[in-house]
Amino acid sequence: MRKAELLLALGVIGMAQAQAQEKDPARTLGEVVVTATRDERTLTEVPASVTVVSREQIRATPGDSIDDVLRTVLGLEMTVMSAAQLHPTSSFPSMLGTKNAITSHVLVMVDGVPINDAYEGFVQWNRVPKENVERVEIVRGGGATLWGTYALGGVINIITRTPERPEVSAEAGAGRFGTYRADLYGTPVYSDRFKLSLSYNRFNTDSYNQVASGAATPGFFARPSGFFQRTSFNSQNLQAAAHFSLDASLTGLVRMTLHNNAQPQFVLVPMSTDQNIENLDAQLVKRLDAGAKLTFTAFRNDGVFRTFNASYNDNPGGIVTPADQGEPFLSNNHRAHTTDWGGSAVWTRRVSALIETLTMGVDLRQIEAREHVDSFTRVFGTPVSVPDPVNTGDFGGSQRFYGLFAQASVFPTSKLELSPSLRLQRWSNYDGVVLQAVAPGTPGAQGARSVDDLSARLSARLEASSTLALRAAIYKSFNAPTLDNLYRTFSANGFTIFSNPNLNPERLYGAEAGFDLAAGASKSSVLLFANTVHDYIAFAADAGGNFVNQNLGRTESAGLIASTDFPVSRGLSGHLGYGLTRARVVDSPGHPDWVGEQLAYVPRHKGDASMTFQQGKTRSSIILRYASKTYGVNGQQFNAINPGVPLTQGSFTQDAAILVDASYRYAFDKQHEAFVSVGNLFNRRYVANNDAFAPPLLGAPRTIFGGMRINL
Repeated sequence: MRKAELLLALGVIGMAQAQAQEKDPARTLGEVVVTATRDERTLTEVPASVTVVSREQIRATPGDSIDDVLRTVLGLEMTVMSAAQLHPTSSFPSMLGTKNAITSHVLVMVDGVPINDAYEGFVQWNRVPKENVERVEIVRGGGATLWGTYALGGVINIITRTPERPEVSAEAGAGRFGTYRADLYGTPVYSDRFKLSLSYNRFNTDSYNQVASGAATPGFFARPSGFFQRTSFNSQNLQAAAHFSLDASLTGLVRMTLHNNAQPQFVLVPMSTDQNIENLDAQLVKRLDAGAKLTFTAFRNDGVFRTFNASYNDNPGGIVTPADQGEPFLSNNHRAHTTDWGGSAVWTRRVSALIETLTMGVDLRQIEAREHVDSFTRVFGTPVSVPDPVNTGDFGGSQRFYGLFAQASVFPTSKLELSPSLRLQRWSNYDGVVLQAVAPGTPGAQGARSVDDLSARLSARLEASSTLALRAAIYKSFNAPTLDNLYRTFSANGFTIFSNPNLNPERLYGAEAGFDLAAGASKSSVLLFANTVHDYIAFAADAGGNFVNQNLGRTESAGLIASTDFPVSRGLSGHLGYGLTRARVVDSPGHPDWVGEQLAYVPRHKGDASMTFQQGKTRSSIILRYASKTYGVNGQQFNAINPGVPLTQGSFTQDAAILVDASYRYAFDKQHEAFVSVGNLFNRRYVANNDAFAPPLLGAPRTIFGGMRINL
């Protein structure tokens, strides 16, 4: 990390601190978070790097789903494009420079229940309507000791609304590109001991043309005008939840959610996707004597995901020329059925002045995925597709995770907290079947396999003064390869990625240090971090030119996150943030072309700034986001035009961009409110995705969305 960059970030914080005014004692000090410690703690006391995005911030941020809100959170690596614009299997969040293109390195939950796709690891953000969200808790750094696999780089917990009174609310709006959204929420039955909430959400967009005229996938010739289409998207959510209290010591929740999303059109005809998910989850909290508490959680997800993939009908012989370019055709369709169920039991107790809190728990997660693929082929220059029996069939497998964990909150002095945690877990893989394979795998049934792991974390927080708190942590985290990584071979646009049943789990070793500073009404924080991931999983070309999921060696990331929130004048507040991340491959036997490169999708520099004005009946916000250039691939890629000259990472640049968003709300009275939001206010055109699967895709142009909200 360069000294000048560190001084710049600290200088920004110092200038903001100089503007501080008297602090409102009630501001955020009582905000409770649960994700970092699996127990209720106020945000200012948590010994970890935590960001909480409030309901007000969610409503003020333009965007169609929660991922559009989270894209501004520093240290969190998201796809630049919205979940409504990319293929669902492209949405793999990560944190602190651990980005991976084929699985998530962040566990995403709703009220403590995981929503990462059990088969492939991606996150379908439209499963959680913005209207239903109370707040989002983002915990940076290895979280596997408390939460298990996927939490390699951190945890996101989306906390939904809890009924507080009888109410009915409706929100509806429309905007550019055939976009509309409708949300209904109500509590038809309400008493002190039983609260029932119902919600329905529908979203649709025809989207925009993501492929610029004359654009081409690097290494291929440009396709004719009109060859590519818009990516449309629609989703629906129906949810019923019952909150109950049997007595003062026993409370619970039972919830059922039905979700559907589809992309009737996706960039290249005839590509499309369709997904259905049924979720049932429950929680029971029993408060015991002597300050103890038992929390039981159980969930089940059943999903069906269909994808229709296209390939180009090009002449496969020799170097591809413009004369060899044929039309796209349906090359394969997949139907995957996934069952994901599990639960946890967590015991927490207030012990003594020395050991304030002791937490112990056990959890289980069972995943089963079966997929059928029908493959087709077409002879160059012919209009008819024929079945491909060699690559048609069934594959999939099962995984089981057991975990036993414990954490203590120890106070050697009243100002110093030490929080050690341990997790012993077993990952078991069985019933695996591979349909298509290249070395080192073979087609057919795969042997069972189990891996044991011990993850650990030690966090510390020192209250140096009434305004300054110092934080530090060291940790080791674990992440298992998904069933998709192990058994699912995927083809699209003539590009095939082969599964690998011999993948090892990833392990992260990390450290962080920082401080939180509160002066007057201003709050600032700084985090320094360093991570090393061993057996990093990604796809890369083998000696035969096949792209195969592999353990690519070792990656390192290090950087800085700094932010400050400050008042400017009455009703006007500001925010500044800056993130620096250097993430690269440092050791990759057999793949020297990877070593030293910045990891794909991880910007070196990221920043945001916002101003919010609230007075009387109005609230307005303007948000500026910046990310430096990134890359859509790691290492060298195949070149169809000239196979003897591989394409380098620089051929897949994703543009640096400064984007400005704005929003405005006006409350006519307590029941009626109008709103309007503008994304990409200055209509900046930039390449947001360039991953070798398609031509460079443009980020969203200026979007305008407005509507009404009614509360009864």
